[in-house]
Amino acid sequence: MATPGLIAFGTISQRPASDRLDEIRTVLQQQPSLAPICHTLQGLKSLWKTLVNQDPALESVNGLVTATQLSEWITGTISSKELQDNGSLTRMPLTILAHISQYIAYIRQAEESHEAIIESVALGGGVQGFCVGLLSALAVASAETENDIGSLAATSVRLAFCVGAYFDLDCLRHGQNSQTTSIAVHWKAPTTLEDVENLIGKYPNVSHDRTSTRESILLTLVQTYIAIRRDARDATITTTSTDIKRLTEDFSHINTSVIEAGVSIQYHAAIHHVSVEKILNVCNAVFSPSFKGKPLVRSNADASPLADDKAAQSALECILVERVNWYSTISMAAEALIQTKQNGFALSIGTDALPHSVARTIPVIKAKRFATQVEENSYAAEEAESSVPGYPKDAIAIIGMAGRFPGADNVEEYWNLLTAGKIMFSKAPEDRFGPSARTTKGQIFWGNFLKNVEDFDHSFFKRSPREVASMDPQQRLLLELAYESLESSGYFAGSSRAQDVGVYIGGSCADYDFNVASHPATAYSAIGTLRSFMSGKLSHYFGWYGPSLVVDTACSASAVAIQAACTALRTGQCSQALAGGVNMMTAPYFYENFAAARFLTPTGASKSFSADADGYCRGEGGGMVVLKSMSDALRNGDNILGVIGGIGLNQNDNCVPITVPHPLSQASLYEQVCRQAGVTARDVSFVEAHGTGTPVGVRKPVIAK
Repeated sequence: MATPGLIAFGTISQRPASDRLDEIRTVLQQQPSLAPICHTLQGLKSLWKTLVNQDPALESVNGLVTATQLSEWITGTISSKELQDNGSLTRMPLTILAHISQYIAYIRQAEESHEAIIESVALGGGVQGFCVGLLSALAVASAETENDIGSLAATSVRLAFCVGAYFDLDCLRHGQNSQTTSIAVHWKAPTTLEDVENLIGKYPNVSHDRTSTRESILLTLVQTYIAIRRDARDATITTTSTDIKRLTEDFSHINTSVIEAGVSIQYHAAIHHVSVEKILNVCNAVFSPSFKGKPLVRSNADASPLADDKAAQSALECILVERVNWYSTISMAAEALIQTKQNGFALSIGTDALPHSVARTIPVIKAKRFATQVEENSYAAEEAESSVPGYPKDAIAIIGMAGRFPGADNVEEYWNLLTAGKIMFSKAPEDRFGPSARTTKGQIFWGNFLKNVEDFDHSFFKRSPREVASMDPQQRLLLELAYESLESSGYFAGSSRAQDVGVYIGGSCADYDFNVASHPATAYSAIGTLRSFMSGKLSHYFGWYGPSLVVDTACSASAVAIQAACTALRTGQCSQALAGGVNMMTAPYFYENFAAARFLTPTGASKSFSADADGYCRGEGGGMVVLKSMSDALRNGDNILGVIGGIGLNQNDNCVPITVPHPLSQASLYEQVCRQAGVTARDVSFVEAHGTGTPVGVRKPVIAK
C-alpha cells in the first residue's frame, strides 16, 4: 500500500459504543509504545486536584468522577458499558485515544513505519487536526519514531481533559438555562459566505480580537457568531436560545438550510482566553506540555504552521478561542498534496476529518474503526459518527423541490399563500370545460385551478408541437417540475450527475384522454395519455436508467410514491430519486361522477373537520422532491431542505365501506412510523391530515386504545 501524503484527524465525537471502547482499550494495553497513555489516564485524578486548586469554580464539574472512571476503565476495573459520558471531560480524551489507536492500527495493517509516513507527509500536506484533533495531529507529527507517540499523546490527553473541564464549566454556566445553542448552516449559490456573515452581523456577536482585555472578556455574554467554517458552504453558528428562532427564519430568506446542532457550549469564543492561561499554568506545574518536530501541523484559524515552542498554546487557542476555518486549513494541505504529483492519498481518521468538497479532489483512505477502507476520489462517511443526532441511520434527505399550485407558481409563492391564509377556490374557468359543462343538474363546478395550464415551452424539452397537442398537460407539468426540482438540488451544477435515478409519480386521473379521444388518432395519442408515461417520459428525457413507475392510490398517490422512492433508496435500487404527484382537471367527466356520488360540495370550499362539512372542493397542482439517503447527502455536501425519518403505508380494515376511514388501522400505521423514525407522539409538533370535508370524514371517531 502507498504511503499517505496527508493525515487528517477529525473533531470531537460522541462517546464511542462499548464494543469500540473495548477495542481502543485493547490497542492501548497491548502496544508497549502507548504505555504512557495508560499511565496518564491513571494519573488524571492528581491533575484534576491541581486544576481545582487553581480554579475552585471547577468544583461544580464532574472532574473527579470522570478522572476516576477513566482510570478504572483503562485498568479493567470497570467495563466499557459502565464508563459514563460526563460531557466534554469524557469525550475529548476519548477522541484522542480513538485517533491514536486508529493510527497505530493503520501502521500495523499497512505494514508501514511511522518514520516513512512522517517523511512522506512532510513532502505533502502534513498532519492536520480539526479542533481537538489538533492535539492528536501534534502528537503524531512531533514523534520522530513510533516509540515517541505514546508520551506525546499522553500530553495531548492531559490537555484534552483540561479543555473538556472548561467547556463543561461553560455548559453549566449557560447551558442549564438553555442560553447557548448552535446551528449547522448550509448555503448554495448565489448565497455566499459574505451574505451569511452580513446576516449574522445584524445580531450582537463575540469579538475575536486578541487585544481585548481580560475584564471585558469575562463580562462577555452569550452572543451570535460563526464558530466553525467546516466546508466551502457549511458553517456552525453559536447563538442564543432567544435569537435562534428569528435567526433560522432570517436564514430561510437567503437560500440556506439550517439544522439545530443542540450544543449548549460556547466553542471557539473569546471568553476562553483566560481558560487557556489557566490550563497552561497548571500543565507547566505538572508536566511540560511541549511538542517538537517538523512544522507539519497548521493552525485552524489561519492555516499557518504551528511553531514548536508555542504549539501547545496555539492548539489550545484554536480549540477554545479562535474561529475555526477548517475548510481553508485542509484545502491548503490538500493543495500541497496535489502539487507533490506523487499520487499520494489522504489518511482520514475520526469524525469530519475531511470536508466533503475537499475529499472529492484527492484520493482518500478512511481509517474505519480498526480496519481501513480505500476509496479513490471519494469520502466514505463512517455511519455511526456521521449520522445527524435525532435521525435514524436510514433517514432520507430532501435536497430539492418544486411545486405549482393554484395562485402560486413555485414553492416560495405557495408558502406566502399559506402564511397569508388565502383561499383560491373559484368556479371552473370558462376556457376549461366550456360554459355548458360548468354545472351538472344545477350544481356548480367549484375547484382550485392552476392558471395558464396551456403554457409549455415545447422547444426547450425537444418536443414537436404535434406531439404536445396530444400530450396530457399533467405530463407537461411534470417535465417542468422535474427540471425545477433538479435545479433546486444543484443536479445540473455537479460535475458527475447520477444516472441511476428512480422516478416515482403519483397520478390518479387522466382526464385528457377524453379530449384526445374526440380527435383523430395520432402516433402520439397513446404515449400522451397513458399514465405510465408520466414517469417514463421523465426518465427518458433525462437519460436515467433507475426504476420508473406511476402509483395510483387515489388521494394518497403522491405520498405513496414518495414512500416507494424511500424504500428504493434504502434498498439500493437507485442512488437518487425524484418523487411527487400531479393532478389537473381537463374534462368534466369526473366532476359529473363525483357529484353523482355526492362527494363534492355544492357551496364552494371544503369544510374539513367541520360539522357543516358537505363535500370536498377539487384541486389542481403538482409537487416534486429530490431524495437521497441522508448519508449520501451529507457526504456530497447537498443542501438538505428536510429529512424523512419514517414513512409507511397500509390499507384500512374492511369492516367499514371502502371510502370510509378506519381509525384503528390508521393509528396502527402512525405507531409503526413513529417507531421507525425513533420518535414518540410527544415529539410531534405538526400534523398534516387528509381532511376530506365529507360528512363521513368528520363522523365521531373510534378511539384507539
